[in-house]
Amino acid sequence: MNDIYALEFQLANQRGFVSGVRLAPGSITLDGWIRFASAGPPQHRLILAYGHPITEMPGWYYITLYAQVMGANGHLMVGAWNEPAGLGYELASTTDLRDDTWHHFAWTIDHYTNTGRLFIDGIKEAEGTQIFYPHPEDHEIYVGWRGRLTPALALDDLRLSRVARYHENFTPQPLQWGIDGAVEAYWHLDEGVGDVAYDASPYARHLVLEAAPSWISGIVGKGVIIMPIISHVRIKVPYYAAAPLRIPEKWAENLKNEAEWLSEKRQLVIPDETAYQDRISEVSHGAYAPYVNPTFWTRAGLSLKNIKNRHLDKIRKSFKKWSRGLSHAFATVEGVFGKRFKEAVDLRRDLYSEGAAERTLPFVGTKFELLGPAAGAGYWLTNDPKTLKVIEAGEVVGSPYRICVHLKKAALKAALTERLVQAGVLILESGLDVSIIAEQNGASNEIVQGYVDPALSLVPFTTGGASHVDFVVSDGQLYLDIQVATM
Repeated sequence: MNDIYALEFQLANQRGFVSGVRLAPGSITLDGWIRFASAGPPQHRLILAYGHPITEMPGWYYITLYAQVMGANGHLMVGAWNEPAGLGYELASTTDLRDDTWHHFAWTIDHYTNTGRLFIDGIKEAEGTQIFYPHPEDHEIYVGWRGRLTPALALDDLRLSRVARYHENFTPQPLQWGIDGAVEAYWHLDEGVGDVAYDASPYARHLVLEAAPSWISGIVGKGVIIMPIISHVRIKVPYYAAAPLRIPEKWAENLKNEAEWLSEKRQLVIPDETAYQDRISEVSHGAYAPYVNPTFWTRAGLSLKNIKNRHLDKIRKSFKKWSRGLSHAFATVEGVFGKRFKEAVDLRRDLYSEGAAERTLPFVGTKFELLGPAAGAGYWLTNDPKTLKVIEAGEVVGSPYRICVHLKKAALKAALTERLVQAGVLILESGLDVSIIAEQNGASNEIVQGYVDPALSLVPFTTGGASHVDFVVSDGQLYLDIQVATM
């Protein structure tokens, strides 16, 4: 018995609908399979519309989202309507779909970049600004509707999700997807008979069919396929207002200036001590300048005071050789000059430690407040039960997921925190430069992949891939986006 079915809509008012649906603002994906007749009246036919009735105008609707095939040119048009602002954002494909052939389509709106993307058969044909901003009340979903005769439109395996699933070209497969935490509605359309198309998602948004659309042979067979998203979170990087920190170059330059000034004074006092002058010259050229890495990481879960102290401790350790050299070089300098130089060193060391703490704090957070995204990523990917209590999560799908074996949890947390703090500081210091973001994301995903348990069959972690740990920018705000997907 054939269990690969689809629904075909052609006659006026043939449709499926479900009421009482309310989606919060956020990312959206609508994907599935369509077949549009090669001949018929030049009218459009809705694939899906999401809207609510206008009370003062019976029979009319505010449409928030819609996808439709145009009978005049066979193009797929998708639109998001921002009702409060009175703004509409539309995208259109370039492929003529009037060929009586099954095509896969996918439409995504990334809420954090306000970017819509439209794919036909896995190829991105349109990209542009789109914003999903639903009216705050119950909506209705309509599938296949048109109030007049149109070319026949067949639909199969239609899925609505609350995450942007597609970013780059892909290869569609005519098999059913698994259910993940991002699915809002998923109609397999395999019933073959009756006036109800059942929703496979946990929300039971079953379509009631009106005017008897036809059950026909479909394209999508049974069997779970690749990349259901099982875990996704986007974490905001807190506001970052500190001035650029150019260390060790700028900081060491200030100290070298101090050394040169003291050198001049010293020569007036002891002009014939050539050996000491040579050491001072070396200092002014940086031979004894302390090496301080501006991107070293601070362990999460500490108070701000302790974070600064840890930075100071690391800086003090880096001073050992440098301080010994200076002490020897200035051993015979008049006491007041030596004391003044020591005070200058201490002051700049303290200023640097505070500056370094300011730059790492947005990524690691503090013990008594929220953890930052760098520390939160380690919690999320090791399935720490405290994760959602200690991070400021935005878009969330599923729950924290442990990607490594139990014995590697601590090592993954430490390595990932260090890597993401380094990446985040460099990204912010670059002014959110896209090339720096891409470079740092690549290095971060490479480290994460090294900890993945092969027994889990996860999609490899790559920049922009189905599984990723990426810094992303939306409206000038930096986020850390973490996603885990299975094969």
